[in-house]
Amino acid sequence: MVIDITRSGGFAGIIRKAHVDTAALPPPLRSEIEAIVSHLRQAMPPAGGTADAFVYEVRIDGMRFTVPDEDPAWRKLIERVFAIAGLQ
Repeated sequence: MVIDITRSGGFAGIIRKAHVDTAALPPPLRSEIEAIVSHLRQAMPPAGGTADAFVYEVRIDGMRFTVPDEDPAWRKLIERVFAIAGLQ
């Protein structure tokens, strides 16, 4: 599973990108990420967002989702992927 996340928005407008291929992860971490994604695929991200908030474009195996920063379900995936990519 290939996951690409682009964060945009925010007060400074700095863009950050993270890329993870779960095939390259150790089995426990791979299973964790794939379980999170499996859960998320059943629920669409909410629309909206607030001024100066981050917005995330999440691509999972080519499927694109636009996710506001306030969504706690997606936040878990975003935090894990950015941590794996060394961005948090």
